[in-house]
Amino acid sequence: IWVGAIAVLCGMFKPSRDSEVTRYKRNCLIGEGPYWLDGKIAKTGVREHRDSSGGKPIPAIAARGIQQLQTLSAALVDLHDEKNPVQAERLFYLPKKGIGVGAVAVTNAGLDRYIDAFCDYVDMPLDSLGRRWYLRIHEMRKWFLLLLFWSGRFDGLDAARDIAGHSDVSDL
Repeated sequence: IWVGAIAVLCGMFKPSRDSEVTRYKRNCLIGEGPYWLDGKIAKTGVREHRDSSGGKPIPAIAARGIQQLQTLSAALVDLHDEKNPVQAERLFYLPKKGIGVGAVAVTNAGLDRYIDAFCDYVDMPLDSLGRRWYLRIHEMRKWFLLLLFWSGRFDGLDAARDIAGHSDVSDL
């Protein structure tokens, strides 16, 4: 539930793609307040090289959750003596299900399960057929960008493009 809450904070306040969130490095947080969240942009770059977002502002509550997750993931890397450097540097490096089965960096589907647990915990409303609506990172990304656009209309398009990590306004 707690990991899902942190993922929701990251998704709400820095519009990201699923793979960008799951691949945040543990040192993704910049500053001592105000805080900035940095990560690789999933669709920008050539071949295996990915451009950095350059850091986008996030509120202190999101930074606090990330700091807690940094502490947990660093301890789990040490506890499980993680040898894979890519896994070891991930922010979302969490225990696998079951006792004594180790830990692993979270996948996109795994992150969705954490968000689902959070949505169940906060009792997201059910529709007329009794189905629960579950948040998704991409929906939060679109929501953020739509709010930014509607607050500034066409004057805010370049800012939305930059925050979304697009190279061209027409991509929005």
